[in-house]
Amino acid sequence: MKNNYWHFYEPSSGSVLIFVHGFLSDSTSCWTAKDGTYWPRLIEQDARIGPVSIFMGGYHTATLASEYGVAECAEELFAALRRPSGGKLASPLDHPAIVFVCHSMGGIVVRSMLERHGADFHSKTVGLCLMASPSMGSRYASLLSPIAKLFGSKAGRQLEFSSDFLADLDDRFMVFLNSRPAGATVGAEAIEHKSQIPIVGRFFSNTVEKYSAARYFSMRRRLPETTHSTIVKPLSIEGEGHAFLFDFLSHNFKAIASPANALPEVMQSVADGEKYEVLFSSYRSGYEKYYVHRALDDSVSRSGNHRNIWLSGPPGVGKTCALKRFVSRNNGAHLEVCLSQCTGKVSRERLVREIYECVCGVDDAGAARAGGYQDLIKALQVSSGTLYVHIDEVECRDADDGAAQILVPLLVDIITSCEQKDNASVRFVVSSLKRPEISGMPRSAKIYERFDFIECEPWGGHELHRLVGVIDARLQVLDPLGIAADDVVGRAKGSPRFVKNLFRKLEYMKMDGVKADIARAAAETDAEMLA
Repeated sequence: MKNNYWHFYEPSSGSVLIFVHGFLSDSTSCWTAKDGTYWPRLIEQDARIGPVSIFMGGYHTATLASEYGVAECAEELFAALRRPSGGKLASPLDHPAIVFVCHSMGGIVVRSMLERHGADFHSKTVGLCLMASPSMGSRYASLLSPIAKLFGSKAGRQLEFSSDFLADLDDRFMVFLNSRPAGATVGAEAIEHKSQIPIVGRFFSNTVEKYSAARYFSMRRRLPETTHSTIVKPLSIEGEGHAFLFDFLSHNFKAIASPANALPEVMQSVADGEKYEVLFSSYRSGYEKYYVHRALDDSVSRSGNHRNIWLSGPPGVGKTCALKRFVSRNNGAHLEVCLSQCTGKVSRERLVREIYECVCGVDDAGAARAGGYQDLIKALQVSSGTLYVHIDEVECRDADDGAAQILVPLLVDIITSCEQKDNASVRFVVSSLKRPEISGMPRSAKIYERFDFIECEPWGGHELHRLVGVIDARLQVLDPLGIAADDVVGRAKGSPRFVKNLFRKLEYMKMDGVKADIARAAAETDAEMLA
């Protein structure tokens, strides 16, 4: 399982949040609540937190990890933090402001790493948000010591209450803190409230007691109703763990988090061009604050991390935006190919030529470069990382002459050819109105091995309400015109494109002082979208 990776990379940000999981956990399960809420994603959705890079940090931890102790975990994490991801993005350690969000043993691993590699953090501002981290050990670990010895778990033994290892690390970390310039290291310690075993909780102490969890920093708080597990699994931005992290960031890292960020942006003095960015039709990273995250995005992300994607669905439901967002948030070079001009009966050679021209551009005379299949394979080779090729507007017909009928087998061939090159890694993300009919294609089993085919459904009412809320908070159109959000959602028929186009119509009405007529505006929007 991939344990060290960029969850979100913001090139313009000088700050990075690094999440480091606890014992017997990983970079996904540690931060995911039972209802599927993923804490790093909540951070993206919190308007008070500005664009900031988020890195998921991890290390090997398992019952049978044998002699793999805290020192080995710290070195594994440090190596991942200093390594540029795929050779294309900056490494986490390239950022001048670094905030570690650590659960349980993750705090011990990070403290060990910091005191071991203090020189590498000399010029950095370092934040430590320790979530139920047993700085002086856990009595649970002591109770389970015989099991840790049975399985040979060095890390498990080191977590025992007042172990020699933790006592020594405590001394060395104090030296690290005292050696740092004033204000260069800030921290906060969150303390769990309830036992992890609620039924008989009165007979059991918490997994990490206050005297062990509150050791180094003056900002410390017991978070009500949290257990050792749920303290890092907030269900919303109002959750105790998230609120604690926000308070820490807003107090110490105002470039990352500020209550002022949550004010409706329409109250800020900005140019009209920026004001209408909320109605974007093509995604780019600067529009992330206006993007409504859906379950579809999770499906695309899960598939796209290890597979090629073919996304299909009706027009106006956000296929292209979802794929562009996925590609922009992942490490690697990006390339866009539009095949809208390839209609009717097309040939393999024509598709190769179209893709090659998009890859290689034009020559010095301004003419499109020409090349065959082998030229295309060579052009797709990258020295490191992954090349994401986004192919948009593919025609899929019921008959045999649609572009997809030729393109799907071609892409499988390209993927196979590129895999045979040691220095090439290519991944395709494709969108079309209809899902291609695979059953009649040769080597259909091979196609399903290479691609995940995902349906992009029309938006549900809840999703559209969220979109309307985001747009109207920016433009403030509905109340002045006496229009209810429910009326907009009801007319949208599942299309976010309709919502944005309708808001443009309504904004013009507001600016022109025309009496609101949502029925007419909706009819005109429908007609324009069908044109």
